[in-house]
Amino acid sequence: MFSDSTTDIHPLMSINNGDDDPQIISQYAQEVVDYSSCYGSHGTISYSALNICGRPCKYPSYGDFAECFSLRHYGPMMDTEYSAIDAQDKITFHDFVVIQFEAFVLPREIKIYETYNPGSVVRIYAYLWSEKKWELLWEDHPVMVEKKSREFCPKIKKIQVPTRILRLEFNCSLVDYYIGIDAVLLTGIKVASPASRHPPESKVIMGLIQKKLENVKFIPQVPANDTIEDFLKNDLNKFVEDLRISESEKDTKVRWKREKVVFDIPEEVLFKIMSYLDLKSLYNCSRVCRKFNIISKDSLLYLNVNLKFYWHRANSKLVSSLIHRCSLIRKLDMSSCGYYGSITSEDFITFIRICGTNLTHLRLNSAQFLTGACLQAIAFRCSNLIELELQNYQSPTNERDFNNLTLLNNLVSVNLSRTSVDTFGVVSVIKCNPRLKHLDISFNQQLAIDQICLQLSIHGKNIKSLDMWKCHHLTTSGLRALTCCDTLEVVDFGWNLREESNITESFKNFIQNCTNLRKMILAAVRGVAERDLINIATFCKNLEHLDLMGIVGITSEAVHKILQECPRLKLVDLSFCENLDDVTLFKWASDYNVCIKRSEVPSDF
Repeated sequence: MFSDSTTDIHPLMSINNGDDDPQIISQYAQEVVDYSSCYGSHGTISYSALNICGRPCKYPSYGDFAECFSLRHYGPMMDTEYSAIDAQDKITFHDFVVIQFEAFVLPREIKIYETYNPGSVVRIYAYLWSEKKWELLWEDHPVMVEKKSREFCPKIKKIQVPTRILRLEFNCSLVDYYIGIDAVLLTGIKVASPASRHPPESKVIMGLIQKKLENVKFIPQVPANDTIEDFLKNDLNKFVEDLRISESEKDTKVRWKREKVVFDIPEEVLFKIMSYLDLKSLYNCSRVCRKFNIISKDSLLYLNVNLKFYWHRANSKLVSSLIHRCSLIRKLDMSSCGYYGSITSEDFITFIRICGTNLTHLRLNSAQFLTGACLQAIAFRCSNLIELELQNYQSPTNERDFNNLTLLNNLVSVNLSRTSVDTFGVVSVIKCNPRLKHLDISFNQQLAIDQICLQLSIHGKNIKSLDMWKCHHLTTSGLRALTCCDTLEVVDFGWNLREESNITESFKNFIQNCTNLRKMILAAVRGVAERDLINIATFCKNLEHLDLMGIVGITSEAVHKILQECPRLKLVDLSFCENLDDVTLFKWASDYNVCIKRSEVPSDF
């Protein structure tokens, strides 16, 4: 049984270390600091990130509960990383949540109460206040596990520095539907203050580690099946072995040995080797010798920089050093960087002013350093941008910060999901970027969606994907305007059109003109009726993904007709469609080779 308080105190056997006998406390998350996405809207209760706080309310029950935290996406993600090298051999994360607890502890155990589709947690970090850094406590690849609720308790690294902030990272590529997290329990030794608590032996160990790190060693990621690369791969281990430093060697001897090894190797070969190294290895190379230092700083090695995988290490010093290496940079991802002042807006602005001229792709999702001045610097210096992602940026001062983006005229893809952008800002982006193909304005309930749709009908002739998930204010007027956007392939109307009792005429005109639709989200659109499904079967022959979650009035006959008439259909979500029985859905999935999603809800729900 769970206690009524969020903090439980358990006795611990006395440990004679000169301090008072320590206590072990167990506490549930008190506050959500940040999160990448969630199924629910900001400020609501259903499926929101806030549900991860407090004691479990559904565990050990298993099912799709609105009272739990659920991410918006599941299954294999189609996003491409800016730097494929940095993404290699790393456990990719798609989403995250940062949570805060009441008391500082030396963490000893973490329990995650998963109530739906478990197995997506891949990494846990703790923020160490006294050292101003993040510490990795545990990581592993996503796994496929039995579909039942579980108390996930990974074996975490035992650290001797107090924390009360955790970051959980998720990779939902292996789960076949939305996940559910009920609560997180942190157990540890209670600490009165966040002062460092290193035991004496830790200092000795850290000293040994520091000496060990002085030995430079790197292993490039070399692709196989290529003659030159195979040669480099086979000989590189011996090459690196020769570069090892012995503690007994004098500095001059070490320097001479390094120079001798690399003296006869052509710079082109060294550059080729380094082109297969990730960012961390490139920085290590610059410490080997003078020749390595020069080559490893070549701007051509930094055309694509992905700091998403180094968000926990990225700081002002790193950004400053990148300025000297990134004069030719094309793609930059700084998503999740800048927690607790590790990177400031001034750092970013300086980088953009010096290196931003050639940027074509810029991702700043959940970047903590963003300000209106940053957007202004982007607008003035990054005129060649074709992709810009600002997901989760909430302006602390003025929603019109986004108006600076009117200076950008080459944008093809824009992500403004869960931001403070106003209608004028979105309309300006549409008007100023005639090549715009992808627009994400999901979770922005402050927008006049019909007005945006009208501008898309005039200026968005190339639009291919439009995400308006939970914007709420789309009406049949906006739907009629989108009829002119006949290039659309992906539309998300989820949780819109909810005040419309009849959308048949405008919806029919829309799908009749937009014949290229491959993916259509109609989740919880109350006005969808059986005749609308018949129209989908008639006009949407290219449809591959259809979400009808929560449309209670549809019949099995209408759904069956869609399956018959849409041969390319691969996935249909029919969760919470009350008139459809599981036996029929199972038969359809087999007969038409289509994946049919259906939420699992306990019988007493």
